[in-house]
Amino acid sequence: MGKQHSKVRALHSRPPSVASSSSSVNSRAPDPDLSVRRSILIGLLLGIITVAAYWRVLDCRFLESYDDYFYITGNPAIAYGINSEGLRWAFTTFHAANWHPLTWISHMIDYRFFNLDPMGYHLVNLVLHIANTILLFVVLRRMTRATWKSGFVAALFAVHPLHVESVAWVSERKDVLSTFFWMLTMLCYVRYIKQRSVGRYALVAVSYALGLLAKPMLVSLPLVLLILDYWPLDRMSMKWKLVWEKVPLMALAGASCVITVIAQRAGGAMSGLDIVPIELRIWNAGISYLAYIEKMLWPSNLSVFYPYPLHHLRSWEGVGAIALLAILSVLAVKVGRKHGYVAAGWLWYIVTLLPVIGLVQVGAQSMADRYTYIPLTGLFIIAAWGIPDLLAKREKSTKKRGAGAEAEKQPPAWVGVCAAGLVLALAMSTASQVRFWKDTDTLFRHAIKVDPSNFLAYGMIGKMLTDQGDYQGAIEYLSKSLELHGSDPRVHTNIATALIKTGKIEEGFEHLRTAQQYGLDLPELHQNFAFGYFRLHQFDLAEKECRQALKLDPRFGPSRNTLGAVLASQGRLDEAIGEWKIAAEENPAYPDPHMNMALAYCNTGDFASAWDEFHTYKKLGGKANPGFAEELSMRMPEPR
Repeated sequence: MGKQHSKVRALHSRPPSVASSSSSVNSRAPDPDLSVRRSILIGLLLGIITVAAYWRVLDCRFLESYDDYFYITGNPAIAYGINSEGLRWAFTTFHAANWHPLTWISHMIDYRFFNLDPMGYHLVNLVLHIANTILLFVVLRRMTRATWKSGFVAALFAVHPLHVESVAWVSERKDVLSTFFWMLTMLCYVRYIKQRSVGRYALVAVSYALGLLAKPMLVSLPLVLLILDYWPLDRMSMKWKLVWEKVPLMALAGASCVITVIAQRAGGAMSGLDIVPIELRIWNAGISYLAYIEKMLWPSNLSVFYPYPLHHLRSWEGVGAIALLAILSVLAVKVGRKHGYVAAGWLWYIVTLLPVIGLVQVGAQSMADRYTYIPLTGLFIIAAWGIPDLLAKREKSTKKRGAGAEAEKQPPAWVGVCAAGLVLALAMSTASQVRFWKDTDTLFRHAIKVDPSNFLAYGMIGKMLTDQGDYQGAIEYLSKSLELHGSDPRVHTNIATALIKTGKIEEGFEHLRTAQQYGLDLPELHQNFAFGYFRLHQFDLAEKECRQALKLDPRFGPSRNTLGAVLASQGRLDEAIGEWKIAAEENPAYPDPHMNMALAYCNTGDFASAWDEFHTYKKLGGKANPGFAEELSMRMPEPR
């Protein structure tokens, strides 16, 4: 082992070869200071171009009709802070059908500093993306000593439009955060193989574990490290020792997989084979692998959601895609015997996409831009190392699998200009794509423009209109969503909300019963029943539904608020105020309980408390009723 270790260390420390002794007079040894300055300059340029492409993300709002509600604005747990209660919740919850405690903790920290200002959350995502970009450059530079090629890969990673979803969507904090630890794990791994020790391996394991705590997407990283052992690290002489070296990491990955499956089943996120048959999953997987490559080469018509082709995917398309994928894989391995970066880059792409390619179907999407955040790096590596080889037309430019570790010549000026032009074009495309993430309305109307059959986009706009009080408009969009995809229980629940709000209570109940037939049993469903019964003055049934919703989620603010209204209508005002206080304490960003308490205190003559609650209601964004403020002023002037 000692000899092998010294051999690996020698590989990474050997100097660039000199053509002949006679040429050494005119040759100069590489200047370490120049190399460091060049790397620092490239790092600064990477940061600048990333900010230039993404700065508009700071103006984006939360997507409250989509996952940002479950992660941020409708999630009272992020207000816990970093304490025993908050940490216990983060490590034990399967909220949003996921287990990623480190991601929840990051949102708690966000809330501590930014409250519910979306700019702060977007800023953190952007900073993490910049950090990931620079770390990728540093890691590749250390593994290959190819400064310009590593910089090009990092630049493509920084500004490719397919990565906008991971950066511009607050709920995808898990992408940028987990990737930070992915890059950190690779950096620790490079340090470890240069001088293997228990301490250095522990750093690899700890950084990897933290990444899994942010998102289970990192389960493929141990295999990627094996791929990197082939190229550019050239450690294959160690053979099975390389596999044993990864066993602790694979054990962590296995544990993460088990917990993730449990969480997604508990949240009802996994689709059964009766909904998406196995052959359809395999065909869609093959098509998606190729579709991601197409979108990488020509990133147009990008969408937040790509509907699953349940009814119009032809078998020959799937079989053809699988066959083409197999041919490309064989070619990559064959070419990779001489040009190791081809096999390594291709296997990176295939392996890292595997957990999210749809063989285990989670959600209703056929593919997603966010899934490419890590995988595209493999294809970027092929481009960065392969294009110079093709242009030079010299097969000997990569002499062996480990040739990436040799000294790199500075590319010709025209090649640099073309590379810079490509990066600039991608940055401009990314800046344009960021604009679509401005808010829910802009994002999903763009999705409908890309694909008029996008049922989820219609559903999200309908949900947004419901939240805005445009119930008739909401019914139109939600009806269109059901017309395109009638088996979505959440859309049935959302249209029930709009119908009940407009007085069509029985019609709304029918949609709720349909949602129940699909197995949906969420607090929102029982809240709709409760509000409908409340409107019908059937207070006993309303109270029953409220308590059922709170049984499913004791911190569900709307049902706690409705329960208070039901109790108040029965003359149980003290109990009602107690429920509203709980709702306000557990949901600090939820305004409605404060308005109800203001009304209650006004009726009991406690005008000072009424003013306090009314001011809190307005501060939280509640739509203040001028008539109530005027009535309250008539009874008692506003306290000064």
